[in-house]
Amino acid sequence: MSPGAPHARRYRLEDLWRLLWSYSPGGAITTAPALAEFDGDGVPDVLAASEDGKLLAIASRAAAFGWSSLAPAPVESAAAPGDLDGDGTEDLVARTSGGRLLAFSGRSGKEIWSRPTGGSIRLGPVAADFDGDGGADLVQAGEGGSLAVLSGKTGEEIWTADAGEKITATPVFVHLDGDRAPDVLAGTTGGNLWAILGSTGREAWVHAAGRRVSGVPATGDLDGDGVADAILEGKGASLLAASGRTGELLWSYGPIASGSPAPPLADVSGDGTLDLLGVIRDDAFEAVSGKDGTLLWSRPAREAILFPWVGAADLDGDGAADLVARSGRRTMHGFSGGTGAEL
Repeated sequence: MSPGAPHARRYRLEDLWRLLWSYSPGGAITTAPALAEFDGDGVPDVLAASEDGKLLAIASRAAAFGWSSLAPAPVESAAAPGDLDGDGTEDLVARTSGGRLLAFSGRSGKEIWSRPTGGSIRLGPVAADFDGDGGADLVQAGEGGSLAVLSGKTGEEIWTADAGEKITATPVFVHLDGDRAPDVLAGTTGGNLWAILGSTGREAWVHAAGRRVSGVPATGDLDGDGVADAILEGKGASLLAASGRTGELLWSYGPIASGSPAPPLADVSGDGTLDLLGVIRDDAFEAVSGKDGTLLWSRPAREAILFPWVGAADLDGDGAADLVARSGRRTMHGFSGGTGAEL
């Protein structure tokens, strides 16, 4: 531990969950902590910012201070999107109240680059390799509807696109055109799902959902053409499936419970196509065919579905995905993916 570094305590996990360690930076933590592996021990470490503008790295296994760097202004948000400089260690990106975006080495805390944000950042950054240099590049959505991709190594702009309306959810990466670069899906306040080609920033297609696209769409190949399709909520609380290749409507289902979480995808019907598990309608959990949007099964919850959460896992050991679902504050359900029988 560095001289003068704040004290850290560590505890082991025994029969019950207990505190493993605590760390006090000497001031308030102003961002949500981000997890990244920066010291090479295989255990996720913690990155955060304090009210005095310091970026802090805490090594989880040693419960010890790693490094700190000083930002030029108070940090509004920080994230660890990936390895930006290609040294094999996840790096940190911070946004300051002074209108700058900065990248710091996760290994040493040294600044990699700094650039003005060019306006308010609405969402992001999230990362993927767009230019093929082996490092993670950053995608961020601006307040006015712009979407920009920045080189993770230099911070320079690779491309920018403009939706013409605010982007409402963190962009999703898919492969639409078969090239190396990931492509981007983004929902807007105007009720559109916007597809952008990652290699050029050109628009591939726009799907009109008919209502604000407020959630992150689920993605998977539903029509067997080798391209990921998108599932999202549309007008009248309908569930829509849009072709990833063309943006055209494949099918609709519903109405469903508005604002439902994105359903996990798994082939539970045995037809070789991904199906949707955990669609919520009329206080029931349902499975819907990914091929044509027809109902596979429906099972009522034991109470009103007020705090929904859905996930997929093999609960009965048969090698097939089952549904794990929460309806209320204290009730969890397990349903067979193939039949809907309560497990």
